[in-house]
Amino acid sequence: MRSLLRPGLILTFLLCGATPAGADWPVYAHDNRRSGVTAEPLDLPLRRVWTFESPAPPATAWTGPAKWDAYSGNAGLQSMRNFDPAFFVTAVAGRVYFGSSVDHSAHCLDAATGERLWIFPTGAPVRFPPSVQQDRAWFGSDDGFVYCTGAADGTLVWKLRAAPSARLIPSNGCLISPWPVRTGVLLDRGRALFAASLLPWEPSYLYAVDAATGRIEGNGLFRAELSDATIQGALLASASNLYAPQGRSAPLTYDLQTGVSGGPIPEAGGVFCILTEDDQLVAGPADQKNPEDVVRLSDAKSNQKLVSFSGSNRILVDGSTAWLHRAGNLQAIDRAAIIRLTPERDALSAKKDRRSDENARLAQLEELLRACVLWEEPAPAPFGFILAGGVLIAGLENAVRAVDAASGRTLWEAPVPGRAYGLAAAGGRLFVSTDRGHICCFATP
Repeated sequence: MRSLLRPGLILTFLLCGATPAGADWPVYAHDNRRSGVTAEPLDLPLRRVWTFESPAPPATAWTGPAKWDAYSGNAGLQSMRNFDPAFFVTAVAGRVYFGSSVDHSAHCLDAATGERLWIFPTGAPVRFPPSVQQDRAWFGSDDGFVYCTGAADGTLVWKLRAAPSARLIPSNGCLISPWPVRTGVLLDRGRALFAASLLPWEPSYLYAVDAATGRIEGNGLFRAELSDATIQGALLASASNLYAPQGRSAPLTYDLQTGVSGGPIPEAGGVFCILTEDDQLVAGPADQKNPEDVVRLSDAKSNQKLVSFSGSNRILVDGSTAWLHRAGNLQAIDRAAIIRLTPERDALSAKKDRRSDENARLAQLEELLRACVLWEEPAPAPFGFILAGGVLIAGLENAVRAVDAASGRTLWEAPVPGRAYGLAAAGGRLFVSTDRGHICCFATP
């Protein structure tokens, strides 16, 4: 085990990552902050008990990044809009839910057996899994509608056309609305929130509707028309604000109760976002011009960038600890130590314009921050990354791996077919979704 922090990883982690406990995984990435953290324990080792196989791999909304950026002279660019590479799942009360971009439906499976319980067809791809609460399931579709069904039987409760018209356009071999719902459905205090958006030269629409009825009239309910927006990727929410990823553009902020715009989060982008308990937003790069993975931490309250670091594309935060993959290593970082050293770190960072002191400054900075790394272990970069009951679960190429969050020690590993982007833990089971359209369920033998 090694312990090392490079100067480029100067983290101002003022992070509090507490997440709700519980055995369910009711919404995409577990909660409205998309933390990927649950207190649900997994009794290792696990074995695969069933596998769902789609007749075709996911039909992603976007084909990927440009092959190169001729203006900047960069190649090997990362995708800014890779929000649906696998059939991500939610899991509640012994049932597993997912949306399919292949058969344009929402699905429900028995969590113990993988048996299909119901399927609800829509008019176009379903990009995010249903959000499940109080025996109801809500999901959006590229057909421009949002649907509410019974969670147990898939019976339609209501549907709402979020698009302003019934117009359709061709996209990836099928017809979709120019206002697809590619945000999932966020549930907040009896409301369902979502956006219908695609093209910046067309208006976009942000909704907060009554979750039980789909109606828009009432306190805290709204339909806001937006300009110059391309909202896609899962919405996030704090106690007071809503955050909307845009892919190649900066994430947007809105008042959670009124829908009034709070402006963009500068120097951030992509569709991978995590909101910490103290309202710090972890997001991807601001553009495609950097050929490496870049993650940025911003203060979502002031919209100010706090730190950026290259070579990483996933972070988890829980309490005083943050975990990330960087430069071929999985690292655990002590947030409390970072906070204690912030004044000294800032003083050293302020010397960066004095060229004669640069080498000495970097050496001092590395020595100062070395103690903030709790552990570091060589590991491949994860495609998916969650924390379940003190165990890190990493989705890898053709494998899923469990790592002790306190030490970095590998506890268990199993093969899966393809890249494991989607991970969820509920009811003592681990669900792994891959880019080949497979969903694998692992449980205790």
